[in-house]
Amino acid sequence: MGYFKKRKCLVCGIEFDPTNTKGKRCPICSELNKQEITKKWISKNKDYIKEYQKQFRLKRKSEKELKSNKKEVKKCQMTLKKQS
Repeated sequence: MGYFKKRKCLVCGIEFDPTNTKGKRCPICSELNKQEITKKWISKNKDYIKEYQKQFRLKRKSEKELKSNKKEVKKCQMTLKKQS
């Protein structure tokens, strides 16, 4: 079916068709491996994640404030036009 020879998964030993030349795990085991790697990265980089989220929240807050300020300016402009 695929372009590459069938291989045995390093983890479970099932034969599978790799999708690239470096495919060493079957799709199920590779997904589990990705989840494990992600968990390890998150546990090692908690400070980075907190700082990133903090910056994201600040940026979002400032954007919301800008939008609300623009709305207020438009309302003021409309009332001035009506008064004229």
